[in-house]
Amino acid sequence: MLDVDFTVEDIIDKLAKLKLNKSPALDLLHPRVLYETSKVIAYPLFLIFKKSISVTTLPFDWKLAEVTVIHKKDQNQTEKTIDQSV
Repeated sequence: MLDVDFTVEDIIDKLAKLKLNKSPALDLLHPRVLYETSKVIAYPLFLIFKKSISVTTLPFDWKLAEVTVIHKKDQNQTEKTIDQSV
């Protein structure tokens, strides 16, 4: 993983492509804040990412996630369930 190469400009580019109409994630930081401050926060983010790669570990908070399963209604599955119960 030490061969990963990116620049401050790469981070600015990624922040510029954020979808501004999306809701904040678990960190409660709205994408518009990241977008509007991209030129200011790009270098500190660059340093954090580089340090993380150089020590080959991630900050604990980056490993946390809230995963929610969203089941899609399958019309065929619903019909099979109804047929089996009759």
